[in-house]
Amino acid sequence: MQSFDILEKLRTYCVTEGIIFIPSISESYVNSVIDWNEYENNDLIMFALFNAVHVFDNSKLIEIAYTGVIGLGRKCESELIEDDNGDYTVETESTLDETPEQKTVETESTLDETPEQKTVETESTLDETPEQKYDRRLKYLANKLTQILSEIACENQYEIRNCNMRLEINKFDLNADFVACDITIV
Repeated sequence: MQSFDILEKLRTYCVTEGIIFIPSISESYVNSVIDWNEYENNDLIMFALFNAVHVFDNSKLIEIAYTGVIGLGRKCESELIEDDNGDYTVETESTLDETPEQKTVETESTLDETPEQKTVETESTLDETPEQKYDRRLKYLANKLTQILSEIACENQYEIRNCNMRLEINKFDLNADFVACDITIV
């Protein structure tokens, strides 16, 4: 057992999946690191802030419980396609000189596409309501974070003891929407 091993597992997963990972000691540090980077459309950003609680029995380390916060966010301006299973795919094409009025989304239609497939807009607007933010971005992020946590727990034989998930709109100076959770992992 190594202290803060969870951070290495999260970083490895994020690198493999193309997610920008920011391990941290405070939210202000996350904010400053997020500002250092340039983001492409639809880049996923994960931050993690953990304490490692060492549990001893007769002076022998028996487990390490990680308590802290994991957040997953996206600053995006394209559309996602949701299928029957709640999975999303990004299928957009745009040009640099197009105006918002000209912006069109080209999707490939397939013979096996079902009527249940629907387009979920992710483009943000200044007058967007919390419900629109949820439909356009936060629902996807909540499902994706749940999937990531499940995969990491399964692959590394971690036990998730609790996960209190919340929506965080316009977080950090980046002004991106995140889903974050207070979590305990053993």
